[in-house]
Amino acid sequence: MLKQMLFFTIIVVLSTISSAKAQEPYDFSQVPQYSVRLPGAGYKIDFNLPEFQLGERRPIGPLSVAIASWLAADLAFPKLKNPPDVEFVSTTEIAVLNATAPLTRDKFVGLEITPSVRNEVSSFYDDTHKVIYLLDRWNGNTPSDISLFVREMVHHLQNEEDRKYESQDARDEIAIAAQNRWITVYFTNRSAPIN
Repeated sequence: MLKQMLFFTIIVVLSTISSAKAQEPYDFSQVPQYSVRLPGAGYKIDFNLPEFQLGERRPIGPLSVAIASWLAADLAFPKLKNPPDVEFVSTTEIAVLNATAPLTRDKFVGLEITPSVRNEVSSFYDDTHKVIYLLDRWNGNTPSDISLFVREMVHHLQNEEDRKYESQDARDEIAIAAQNRWITVYFTNRSAPIN
């Protein structure tokens, strides 16, 4: 009986300690917040806000307008007419979308994608439906997340302009150049930490 009471007491104490640790709030002040000014566009993108650190997604509407305005001002892209729809999907779905590019999304059911292909693909733009597909883990809090969004916004603006390219590679080169420009903007227009 004494052993059972001792065992029960130990379990209660350990569960109290672990639940107290689980309840402990995270101190977001330790993670520096900063912003990146988008030249010529009058917009900035804030990073490391507490809501994004908790996994919430950056609102897509304002991000679409900010990125499209920057692309128009800084890289002479056409102005945004209509924002794209954005869907968040699994790595397998994006890999299949990329692998079957001219096919519609409905045709990816049952196709097999190898792990190496799945790990290389992070986003996709569907010209027909004007949809940007991003990984379901995307939340827009990293320069890399924004970089992917920049590339797909370029494809959306190219689609809205209805401009023809000699090849998909020629079209992608422009999107990749915009991604590279974003990285330069990120490092040259980043504010000092806010907190």
